[in-house]
Amino acid sequence: MEHMELAFTCPPKDGSFDSAGDPGRARALRLQIRGRGISCLLFFVLITLMLILSACAGFDVSVLDTAETLGKGQYEIAYAISPGIDVVEWSDRDEAETDDPPSTLSMNFLELRYGIEDDIDGSLRIIPSAEGISGKLLFKKQLFRDEEFSSAIGLGAGAMIGNRGYWDSLYGSGSDRHAFSAQAQYMLTRDILRYSSITLAGRANMQWIYSEQPGYAEELKEFYHGGLRVVLSRTFKGLTMMLEGGVEVPFYDIYFGNVYPWGGMMMAVKLNKKK
Repeated sequence: MEHMELAFTCPPKDGSFDSAGDPGRARALRLQIRGRGISCLLFFVLITLMLILSACAGFDVSVLDTAETLGKGQYEIAYAISPGIDVVEWSDRDEAETDDPPSTLSMNFLELRYGIEDDIDGSLRIIPSAEGISGKLLFKKQLFRDEEFSSAIGLGAGAMIGNRGYWDSLYGSGSDRHAFSAQAQYMLTRDILRYSSITLAGRANMQWIYSEQPGYAEELKEFYHGGLRVVLSRTFKGLTMMLEGGVEVPFYDIYFGNVYPWGGMMMAVKLNKKK
């Protein structure tokens, strides 16, 4: 796959490019500076979009990934829109109502990804809202790769910290909401066309939701759910587009909850070139 050449090499402090001695080097430095400006502009545009479109506080349970890795020392920034688990609705849900499906919401998140090793990626997903902020730390280890197929496993953990001021305005002084999650997933990717791939992924998730309101006992609820995803990905010159579809199934005790559809999309940009 080709990669966008947006390097972060700084120009000389005196502002000179030594173009008389090496015109090629001068041109390369100008392109690098221009690339750095484009990268920074894109970063702020994505953050602005995320803050404007941000929904209620929740957890993302999307895959929006492939078994491919970035490569050691590589950076990527991504913006995604997908469904999410509504932490507030889940924490208020009566576990005895097994026919009542969990509440989901449309949300968006920003993801920062870094190539720790050639076969290991680490990423951070951030979701802000008026109700609080949630984040998730993910690690992906590539298990296998040949000319057509690759596979990987992913592990992650997340937390949602509620905005005390927001909850106080609804329930009174001392209201509080927090949530924590852990997940695991397996991805199998096949190259189907030049720059394109299809990924089949299976994932499982567990969430602990803590709520406290004045006059009520503290509550800690556990929820388990999992699903299957198909992810279509296309990468060209450092820009990656992903479309995801599939299903999610909540589990309540020994009861299979309602199966509901899942989808999402992501745009990612690699910020530096491979050495």
